[in-house]
Amino acid sequence: MISKVAVCIKTALLLSFVAAQGTLSGCTLPHAGPSYGDITSREQNQQQTPISLVMVDEAVTDLLNEDVSKSSFYDVFGDRKPDTYTVNYGDSLELYIWESAPALLFGTNSVDSDNLAVSSQKLPVQIIEDDGKISVPFVGMISVVGKTVRQVEKDILKALENKANNPQVLVKVSDRPADKVTVIGDGQGGSSILLSPKGERVLDAIASTAGIASTFNKITVGLTRDGKTVTMPLESIIKDPKQNVYLNSGDVLVAMNQPWSYSIMGANLGSAKEINFEATGISLLQALSRAGGLNDNMADPSGVFVFRFEDKETYKKLSDAFNSANASAEGTNAKASGKSWVYPMEQVDKYSRLESIPMVYQIDLNQPGSFFSSQNFSVKNGDVIYVATASSYELSKFLRIVGLIVNPALSWGNNINKITE
Repeated sequence: MISKVAVCIKTALLLSFVAAQGTLSGCTLPHAGPSYGDITSREQNQQQTPISLVMVDEAVTDLLNEDVSKSSFYDVFGDRKPDTYTVNYGDSLELYIWESAPALLFGTNSVDSDNLAVSSQKLPVQIIEDDGKISVPFVGMISVVGKTVRQVEKDILKALENKANNPQVLVKVSDRPADKVTVIGDGQGGSSILLSPKGERVLDAIASTAGIASTFNKITVGLTRDGKTVTMPLESIIKDPKQNVYLNSGDVLVAMNQPWSYSIMGANLGSAKEINFEATGISLLQALSRAGGLNDNMADPSGVFVFRFEDKETYKKLSDAFNSANASAEGTNAKASGKSWVYPMEQVDKYSRLESIPMVYQIDLNQPGSFFSSQNFSVKNGDVIYVATASSYELSKFLRIVGLIVNPALSWGNNINKITE
């Protein structure tokens, strides 16, 4: 009778183990984020939001680095020296008029030298208003905007012909607010510099106004012109003189100690963290190394993902490449063996209001060649690097949880066996 009770208890324990396994397998185990399958399942991503997945290879890094190489001061703005200065709205002009004796119009001041009498007159400073004209006595209104100082002088001389006695004219620009560059920096705040005929360059403006308050390899320089803004590391401008371009009127130059950063989480060594990096940039391999690398016991080397908001121009290039005539009917890239997909632009219209589109890049570190690709894959400011957990580690977590439930029951059954024997 007792032995039958023991058999029933053992059977019940076995059934409870099986039931616990079935119950826990349907539950969500503790995670640091989505699993490898959650990210790489196109069907699941399509049901939620159309987020593209790209397996990084040499062709992908070449395309991404091509965009980076073109985002420089020289490539976007060129190195055109400003045109010869012309009078502009808001400028302040000073006019000096000399007249030989006998002075007919301008005879306020006289200078006698060797029987030569010359009369001169300095006119009040005039600010160029919306009509672009100045007023000259005995002449009237003269248009000056868009003309050089020498052209303005000639126009006034021509207007004074047959009115003044052998007149001579000198025009001086005392203030040129429209011909300035705004410089903002963390060295000495911000100020404006007046462009001279010789032409000022980026480093000239930084050195003469803002200065540098910290190590130069941590400084990011931004140049805004005609609605376009390009950001470059100061170190890159120093090493490549071609990037030290001429400044133009109305430019805004910002030199700030603005360290970039990325976040890393998942099965890496330690906990999730945000890590700063230099403005010169780092590769994905360097980013992983700075975070401590992958955890041998937890990480899935094939599941290293980079979550990024990609700009629309780059996304369109990726979309065109992955959805070419050689792509399969499902829109995957044949070269990527169906592991990548990039939705066409029309399928991501929901992001049209944004300046960038979310997408995911994947690196498979099980492949030796991926170590070269990850060295050429540049990490961007704001990237999120996620390392998926290996499936074997997920199984071990499940078994540990089951053990916590079953072990007390097994101990209780063993005690009953000893009593019943």
